[in-house]
Amino acid sequence: MSRSSPRVLLVGQKLKPICPLLEKFEERGCRWEFVETPEDGRQAIVRADFDVVLADSQLDSGGAYSLIPVLLGTRSSLFFWVPLEQSACLLPVVLRGNYQFRSAALRPEIFEELLSVLLWNTPMPRHAPCAAKARQPRIPAHTDSSGRNLSGDSPSRPNRSRPA
Repeated sequence: MSRSSPRVLLVGQKLKPICPLLEKFEERGCRWEFVETPEDGRQAIVRADFDVVLADSQLDSGGAYSLIPVLLGTRSSLFFWVPLEQSACLLPVVLRGNYQFRSAALRPEIFEELLSVLLWNTPMPRHAPCAAKARQPRIPAHTDSSGRNLSGDSPSRPNRSRPA
């Protein structure tokens, strides 16, 4: 992949809202391509190297997942676009050829910064989490998903009794 002209592939109709971001990057020399189906995406990946692939997470028959094996072991990164009620988030799936298990979803503004890092090797801003190292918070077994204590112990005074 040439660093002088980074390439981005968009897979899926719902990714049209991200086109203005890519047009902004196009001014810096980034080239991008849009395809509608996962099959067209796989063909495009075989035909040309892409630095970043963005796929709609809601493609028919789990089609976005079919892009993963094509990108493993390459220098490419794959993100799933996950629509939300009023916005979207991006889920890192493959970063520079490595599968990202349990990576945290990214807000669009953080994704824009990470995209700049991936396309031009710019340093990641200090305030932005690194998607490659971000992990979901560990929730202890004695709390529910909101952190509420389920064991009946006082949070300030844990139960220190030992079984007889």
